[in-house]
Amino acid sequence: MIHIGEGLQFKVVDLGNGRVRKHPKKILEQLATIFRWKKFPEGILWIIMSRLRARGSIRESIRRVPADKARLIGNASECGDGTYEQDCVVTLSRYFRTRPLAENQRAVDGYIDNVLELARYGITRPIFNLAVDHGVYPDGFVCNLDLGEFEFKLEPMLQQICSKGWLKCHSYLEEIQDPVLRDYLAHQMEARLEPCGYAAVWEECL
Repeated sequence: MIHIGEGLQFKVVDLGNGRVRKHPKKILEQLATIFRWKKFPEGILWIIMSRLRARGSIRESIRRVPADKARLIGNASECGDGTYEQDCVVTLSRYFRTRPLAENQRAVDGYIDNVLELARYGITRPIFNLAVDHGVYPDGFVCNLDLGEFEFKLEPMLQQICSKGWLKCHSYLEEIQDPVLRDYLAHQMEARLEPCGYAAVWEECL
């Protein structure tokens, strides 16, 4: 197993079989991450809230997504103790740095498709850091890589849509370097993640 990355909540190892395993971090490890990101003290609340919801979020999202749609969440499987596995795919952050504009625009479309499709199963993710939290399969299909930030209620997502939260996220401000792609993301998000339309998609899950 090879350590290939980490976020606030998880350390990621490559299992060498086309899958990765995500191990939850200890609180001290999360604190160290917060200090590196220079997000203290607001990061403390983030840690508390993320630890409260992450394990239940993983289990519930796997339960909600039908087996024939499991690629939406990277064919995730729970391993116990807050650990889970997913398919090993290229993150959008890396993809955006190596692909031509047309392919990157299709990946943005695929990301929005993922957001809308998960809404059909009552799953929202009112955090729009698409570049680091989503990945691309070889056929171009975009999947969600961070199950620990899922929520199962509509209101927080609608609030973020109404405030155009994607314009304030790290992916938009830092990860996407191409201004044309950044403008494309902003336009497509506003056009396709319209509050009433999103709510209508959500209601299909009820």
